[in-house]
Amino acid sequence: MVAASAAEALSAAIVSSGTLQEMFETTPTKTLFGADVSCETPGPAPDEAPPPAQPRPRRSPAPAQPRPRRSPAPGAAPPPRSPAPGAAPPLAAQDDIVCCYKLLRAPRPDASWHTPHPAGTHLTLQAHLTLQAHTSPCRHTSPCRHTSPCRHTSPCRHTSPYRHTSPYRDEMSEDAFNAPERAEYRYLVQDEDEDEEQYVRHRHYVSPLQVLSRRCILLICLAVATLLCLAVYLGYEAKTLPPGMTRVSTQCGDFRGRHKDGAYSFKGIPYAAPPVGPLRWAPPAEPVCSSGVSDAGCFRSACPQVRPLSKDGSVIGQEDCLFLNVWTPTLSQGAKLPVMVWIHGGYLLMLSGGEPQYSPTEKLAADTRMVYVSFNYRLNAFGFMALKLLSEGSPTNTSGNYGFMDQIAALKWVQKNIHVFGGDPAKVTIFGHSSGGTSVWTLMTSPLAKGLFRAAVDMSGSYILNATLEQAESANLAFLKKTGCTDVTCLRGLSISQILQAIPWDEYPSWAGADLTDLPLRGHFVGPIALVDGYVLEAPPFDVWEQKREFSDVPFVVGTTEQEIEFSPPAANISMWTWEDYRWFVTDKLRSFSESLPEEALRLYPSSAPCPTRDHCPGLSFATMASDIRVTCPNNDLALKAAAALDSPVYRYLVTHKPSGPVNATSDLLPFASRFSFHSLDVVSFFRGLEVVLGRPLSDADEKFQSLITQHLVTFATTGKMDSSWPEYPSATALLSDRLRVAQNYSADRCELWRNNSLFSYAWIN
Repeated sequence: MVAASAAEALSAAIVSSGTLQEMFETTPTKTLFGADVSCETPGPAPDEAPPPAQPRPRRSPAPAQPRPRRSPAPGAAPPPRSPAPGAAPPLAAQDDIVCCYKLLRAPRPDASWHTPHPAGTHLTLQAHLTLQAHTSPCRHTSPCRHTSPCRHTSPCRHTSPYRHTSPYRDEMSEDAFNAPERAEYRYLVQDEDEDEEQYVRHRHYVSPLQVLSRRCILLICLAVATLLCLAVYLGYEAKTLPPGMTRVSTQCGDFRGRHKDGAYSFKGIPYAAPPVGPLRWAPPAEPVCSSGVSDAGCFRSACPQVRPLSKDGSVIGQEDCLFLNVWTPTLSQGAKLPVMVWIHGGYLLMLSGGEPQYSPTEKLAADTRMVYVSFNYRLNAFGFMALKLLSEGSPTNTSGNYGFMDQIAALKWVQKNIHVFGGDPAKVTIFGHSSGGTSVWTLMTSPLAKGLFRAAVDMSGSYILNATLEQAESANLAFLKKTGCTDVTCLRGLSISQILQAIPWDEYPSWAGADLTDLPLRGHFVGPIALVDGYVLEAPPFDVWEQKREFSDVPFVVGTTEQEIEFSPPAANISMWTWEDYRWFVTDKLRSFSESLPEEALRLYPSSAPCPTRDHCPGLSFATMASDIRVTCPNNDLALKAAAALDSPVYRYLVTHKPSGPVNATSDLLPFASRFSFHSLDVVSFFRGLEVVLGRPLSDADEKFQSLITQHLVTFATTGKMDSSWPEYPSATALLSDRLRVAQNYSADRCELWRNNSLFSYAWIN
């Protein structure tokens, strides 16, 4: 054991060609593992003080794994042990270092670990080591204890390319006779008369590449691998999309959409520049194109409006709202699928192209194999304000109808881009409901929209659109007075809330529409919003047809429901009316037109009409009468005039289906628990939203009606005509319920009564 410790000290002290000098001298000893060990070196000159030692921090060795012990031969020394805590700092290399060791063998209880020797026995050990290339001349560990006088300065302390521990791994091995490669060892034994005890200190050469710890190398490899994987991922991500996403390239940028329910959707695509600042109350401008990929996964902001049916007049929407949405079952440009462009309703005052149950869905696109488009357009004062201040200096020399201009801009976008969504720009059908239906036949008679679509469907639209620019400008002076503005700069500086609050909602004839679902009063007309401005509309639509001006001669469908006004009746307790209540209400309203009119009306809409239950009869009769005056009969006349003006086929339908239960009145879209053929029953069913609107599973009759109207509208959009079971108008009217029935001159006698008493002028406007 002492021999091994001495060998370690000698190896640390030898330089490239140094020699061990022997020396026998009794020195103060220190007990180490049961033996006394001493070490001394030639001291400094008498007049020279030794330099101070410079200790270096020691690394805590990693815990070694226990090795199985071999029973040493009799007389063998015990196995080597680790240095005790507090060992002296490493010795520095010197030109000549001579250490002397004196072994005092003391008897020990365990004779199997050593051979007793007489006290004072000396061991003589001489070794010569030749270090090869890449070995450090500086040792950093030392067997010498704190009593060693060896110096601790090194001429190469900071220039060694090796770590603080030697690049060799030390191991004591018993009965080893062959020195490792690149090392030479020469050992001397105790005395000639003593048994030979040999211990060899193995020094294994380590490549410079292994100077770093294995942990460091592993971490470096992991870091490099991580960076490579990240680079590959980023490159892949730049070219691919996550599951459920897809991308298209339009003429104005790339858009990332979604895939759901067997179809793709792209929402919030700008089709015009934001109408803000100088573009407020101006024709739509070209959109600002993006060079990157824009996300089109959700609907964007609706246009500014007072929240539908809100009691506190809360405002929603932003002026940056000119976005459209696309749903398609395929992105193959060779598919050339028919396209249906949806124009939402809302009196030209509210709603958007993304209303739940009131706009297309992925499932509808997948089931019908059609491409659908919806869009927002400017509403209320932002979309239809006509003022002389705004007309002056306008590029069109007019004002108002900005919402119609937005619709035309959206249709132009469809013509340019719908092919990348699998649609055919030559097979575009426009369809709209309520004020969206009004928009449809307005676009049919506008020269600006000619060639942008090949078929049209008007669902419950307005019959009247004849207000002139001068009339609208005069009526809207009430708006200008409320704003306090006298010039365009002031108007364009107003906030959204200030503009909406200045709209004269309760002043006739401007913007008022409180009695749209009631029987009319003589001289009490609904205020117009859309107008004949001389730009979008050169003349009233009927005049355009009669005078054979420029218009779109395309297949045309006019549809209504039998009880249109029941979505928002004039009396909340209409379901509780008695027949006496019904007769009194009809008489009170219609007497203003003539004394005989109430009696004639009650004869055509009897107070004993058949209905689902006796309690529902008065409400059903009243809703049918008011709907005939406001919607059904005027739209019969609209279809008749269209059939006379157009060479293309014209069709007329009336929804007579009554749902299996009342509407679940919890939404802004349908706030009343309607029970009959209410306003929007047809379009809600087409969009597969009837089950949600009713709040219950559909009955068989509901399912059949929903399938029936979907089938016929898809057939019309695909072929431009209805099938043979549906004749053109005025030959017949299609009555839609759980099946299609055809009726000739349906409700002709009732409509004749209202025509003869000039009540068509009280039809829905907007």
